[in-house]
Amino acid sequence: MRDLRSMIAWMLTRDYTCDQIPALIQREEDIRSKLEEASDTYTKAVLQQEYEQIRLEEWLRLYFNVTAPESAYFPHLRSEDRIIKLLRETDIANVAIPDKDRDLYYRDKNELDYLAFASRSTISLLDEFNSLLTIKPSYDMSPKEIEFLKIRHQTFIRHQYFEGKVDFMQRMPYQSIKDFYEILNSNDTNWLAEKKRLAYAISCSEGCWNPGISTQHLLLSSSRVNDPSGKSYRRFPLEDFDLMVDTNERLTEFLEHEHDNFIFRYKKNHSVQLTVSLDLYEMLYYIKNGFSPSLSDLRGRFIELQVFKNLLASETYTEVIVTNNEKSYYKISLDRKTMQLIVDSLKKEEE
Repeated sequence: MRDLRSMIAWMLTRDYTCDQIPALIQREEDIRSKLEEASDTYTKAVLQQEYEQIRLEEWLRLYFNVTAPESAYFPHLRSEDRIIKLLRETDIANVAIPDKDRDLYYRDKNELDYLAFASRSTISLLDEFNSLLTIKPSYDMSPKEIEFLKIRHQTFIRHQYFEGKVDFMQRMPYQSIKDFYEILNSNDTNWLAEKKRLAYAISCSEGCWNPGISTQHLLLSSSRVNDPSGKSYRRFPLEDFDLMVDTNERLTEFLEHEHDNFIFRYKKNHSVQLTVSLDLYEMLYYIKNGFSPSLSDLRGRFIELQVFKNLLASETYTEVIVTNNEKSYYKISLDRKTMQLIVDSLKKEEE
């Protein structure tokens, strides 16, 4: 609660006292009056840049810019607040949406595209944004002008996220966060369906993209050697796995606690389990959609998945799936009574 109060206080006051507010207002009025009275081009250019810097500093004090990173041009906006530092690590202005970012950069902001607030002053914030909308090649800009341009554009992004009539979920750093949150917090989560989705994503990470053979099973590649002549997989029935929210009753006593992962566990051996965090869930989401993990991904959350697959692969198995064209699949199984191998054509699984 102390951290929360500190964050709200900083968002409202930015560490300014009541005595400093008139000085801030007077400074802006003085620069504006000098700009209006200036006659030569050079003086106007210098005063215009100084005026824009003052306006940007005021923008950065708006509530939606609480996650704006520190800048050497605005030292007064630095914060040592713990929550503010954590919020700045999740700045949604760092998430790129090319079509929306292009519109924010080149086009005037239309009030019909944003929420209206009756309690705001008559001077529209959108009009002020449009007045400082500058379209200029970067090679004609100084480093300071480029920095100001970035701050302006990131301000437009944050403002659109909080007050624009857009799908704000698209700005989230994690595209699967909505599904992940609903799985953890919904009372009517279909755990069987989620188990199938998770198993299919893991099967895709093993190179098996055919949902016709992995609807009721989890598939693991039986070899790490890339063989162009064929592939083979070990198969584990989904009924041998549990999927559940990772709960800790002692942590739920605290306000800041939130369920942040769920457990995918092998019933026959509870030491074989996978803790599915948001990072891992997001990567599996991308893998399922055709993404190939990079080397940095393989060193990160992917290691947890790899450990789980290695532990599961060490369990006893009695059948292997083979294919040479990823269209026709065959099952090689062991008949425990006769101890003979049986080869059958694999049929498509029902949903």
